[in-house]
Amino acid sequence: MVNNKKRGRINKKIYFILFITVLIVLMMILISNFTVNNTYTVKTQGIKFSAPQRYKVGENQQVIMLKDGADEIDIVRHAVSSNDINEFIQSYEKDENIDINIVEEKALKNAILYNVTIQHMLDSKVPEKNYFLLADNWVYDISASSLLIYKDLDIVANSLEYIEPDGDITYQYITPTTFPTDNNWNKFKHPLNHFNFEFPSEWKLQVYKHRTGDQWYEVFLTDRDNKNLFRINFMTGGRGSPNYDYEINTEKILGDKLTKTIKHLKSL
Repeated sequence: MVNNKKRGRINKKIYFILFITVLIVLMMILISNFTVNNTYTVKTQGIKFSAPQRYKVGENQQVIMLKDGADEIDIVRHAVSSNDINEFIQSYEKDENIDINIVEEKALKNAILYNVTIQHMLDSKVPEKNYFLLADNWVYDISASSLLIYKDLDIVANSLEYIEPDGDITYQYITPTTFPTDNNWNKFKHPLNHFNFEFPSEWKLQVYKHRTGDQWYEVFLTDRDNKNLFRINFMTGGRGSPNYDYEINTEKILGDKLTKTIKHLKSL
């Protein structure tokens, strides 16, 4: 009887020790898999994302770099002429001599995220894992320097949010001031009253201000016709007027009205 009681106490101790051991192992596994992330908003590139805390984030023109020693995740922004990812892929494949396959696509609030594999045609290695984010005529290419950090790549890519870019490193995006006209066009007024003009309402108007110069602005008008991109660019500098080298003045009678046209031109 006494031996049975001792044996029972011993078994309870063994079960308790096993329980504590399993609990410690589970906690260690959870801790090893737990990653502290920071959230970053890069207004000049138009995106917001999260990344493991150990990465240092930098920006250079159209590239966002996340570095941790030799490990690196890059987010490269490409301007595209249409919101067709296949056009971008075909051009990319031709330029880089690679083969790209879409593994999965996910619709976001105002963008589409593509999980893709990239196979270099002259390389027999395992295909690389990449992501493409398509939003508002931009494609963001998200890649990792090593397959060892694909888990971090997944964290960054799946946390991406597209926001309206406020320009780039040099220019800040400014919300343009426009007014409707009688002919269903819009009238644009320069922020410093340097000039104004009317334009078709379906054309896209963009205004950028130089981040270090109060007098420097760029104004873009863009439109597409059969996938061809047309752009009119107005740049103002110290002289406070469109940046041009010479002008051509013409006068025509249209109906019963005298119309004067001034063309500002730049030498190539």
